[in-house]
Amino acid sequence: MQGSMGGPESILLINMDIVSRVKPHEKINSKQPTLAVEGGTWWYPTSVLRYWRQDDRGTLMARVQALVEEAKRYLRNAQISSDVARKSRFLNKLATMIAGLTNLKQTYQDDTRAVAHLELIIEYIKEVLRSYDYKPPVTVVMDDFHGADETDSEEEKDDLD
Repeated sequence: MQGSMGGPESILLINMDIVSRVKPHEKINSKQPTLAVEGGTWWYPTSVLRYWRQDDRGTLMARVQALVEEAKRYLRNAQISSDVARKSRFLNKLATMIAGLTNLKQTYQDDTRAVAHLELIIEYIKEVLRSYDYKPPVTVVMDDFHGADETDSEEEKDDLD
């Protein structure tokens, strides 16, 4: 499989996942090949760490935009486009990135340029998802499913058996 652990495909998927997990007011270290959610301490605040690394919002926006473009290239790849599971994985990762990017908008809410850039990236991701007629996977919570027996009618219970 081309997407073996540690290969370029895995790094792309990991970076997409990291972006999707960003919470409001968190920042991303974008100076390493693999992104990381910033974790400042009281003696090294995030702003000091970012200054030393020469990491800034512009670098982050460029990295995120490059991630989306790279994911789009993978989706156009004939090998992936014919592999339903891999194609689905990339589309799902793109879709989940929207939540993290929305949280980054809160982080940078006082910077209209950063917010505008993030909104543009989010809209671009949505366009890519629409172009593949993406439908988010349905999540079934088993506790809810098993609890249905208590409220279902006798007829519905018979249909389940």
